[in-house]
Amino acid sequence: MTNQARWILGIVVLIKISIGLLFITHHSVDLDEPFSIFHAQNNFGDLFGIFKNENNPPLHFLLLHFWEQAFGISPFAVRSMSLIFSVLTVVVLFKIGLKFFSQNVAIFTCLFFIFSDFHHYYGLEARTYSLLVFEYSILIYLLLKLILTPTENTWKTFLSLGIVNVALFYTHYISLLIFLSEGFLLVAFIRSYNLKNLLITAGIVIVGLLPWASTFAGRVSNVTKAGTWLTQANYTELYGFLNKFLNNKWVFAIVLLLGVLYLLTHFTQSKNNRQGSGRIYFTLSSLFILPFLAAFMLSRFQIAEVYYDRYLFFLTLPLFIGLSYFFLSIERFSIYALSSILIAFIVYFDYTPENNRETDQIVAFVKKNKVNNIVIFPEYYDIHFLYYYNQNLFKDIDFRNKLKANHIYPLMDVQKVKELNLKGTIAVVDADFQFLQANQKVKKSFLLYGYTLIKAQQFKGNFTVYLFTN
Repeated sequence: MTNQARWILGIVVLIKISIGLLFITHHSVDLDEPFSIFHAQNNFGDLFGIFKNENNPPLHFLLLHFWEQAFGISPFAVRSMSLIFSVLTVVVLFKIGLKFFSQNVAIFTCLFFIFSDFHHYYGLEARTYSLLVFEYSILIYLLLKLILTPTENTWKTFLSLGIVNVALFYTHYISLLIFLSEGFLLVAFIRSYNLKNLLITAGIVIVGLLPWASTFAGRVSNVTKAGTWLTQANYTELYGFLNKFLNNKWVFAIVLLLGVLYLLTHFTQSKNNRQGSGRIYFTLSSLFILPFLAAFMLSRFQIAEVYYDRYLFFLTLPLFIGLSYFFLSIERFSIYALSSILIAFIVYFDYTPENNRETDQIVAFVKKNKVNNIVIFPEYYDIHFLYYYNQNLFKDIDFRNKLKANHIYPLMDVQKVKELNLKGTIAVVDADFQFLQANQKVKKSFLLYGYTLIKAQQFKGNFTVYLFTN
């Protein structure tokens, strides 16, 4: 890497870090984040016990466990680990562009990644996705190395490939779709490899996955029987996901327009980039299209509802690389067309990540009104509430047995309120309970049970806090 390349890499990394740090605590810790933060506090015995009923494998939980031990559970602390993985992904993407394409491809790929709505949001969330994306970037590097520079590959490359595959599996089960495209590519170019080296990869993957085989089989069985909260995929989502991956439908329209212009006018690639372009397009297309369509088909035919933008946005990596390479390898388009796409991409970039939740403000409202009792609907929202309300209680693995003593009552049935016979001022947190239990109206039920409404405050996500007295 030249000195110029090092300076450029330093600048793009600095951009990523700056944007991340500016907004790392912009929105409340919410949705699935509190579950990861809470369970990662467990000791090893208890931590592994949760995976019988957990839809995510253990690697991120284990890393977060040690991270929390070292830095605590503040929003900045728990999200900073994800930001680090996201920054490391920028480094890998730059190296991919520099080694296999050009310095310009490296720069544009990194900028698309940095200003991607998905990678900005999930690059900060205290969940597994940032780690998954980082591992996938390494996998792309290794596969491109195997396919584009076969003479450089040694047993160490195949060893690394096996380790990355194991890490992907233990990070998220969506990695099985990654293995689909990877297996397809390895078979397509199998004549380029030493089969003994390929057996190294296969052996590491088999040995690495065996300890988790029974747990994974149990999760598959449970999900198959009970299903998930996701719905059947629609054909319109094929187009919709591409819009999301490119930040906005107008960016997608610009990409399509410029691409069609190339196809209609038969613009030629420059001689410097013509060699090996077939393998490049085949590899990047396989890494994007096969998992994308496989996820859609699985969800469309209700085999496994995995066609969800959060699960699939890692596919933007080969998309961004391919997009940058395609336009920079065309003589008459060159850097100008790609720059126009990037400008539109940045214009529609959402700098302020939003999860449509305000648990921090909900807790502040409750504390401000100094209530005697707190009732929470639905009951599993208690962990979100406690993260901001009482972190000492949140850190207690046995906290649910101590909620009543702290005058906190998580419920799934509004009729249970009668049994509580609460006195004084009561804060009732309705965390969009109607979405889950359409036939149970929180406000109406409390009024019917003789409570008097003092005040109501609405928050994002159709959440409401009612203050009642009895």
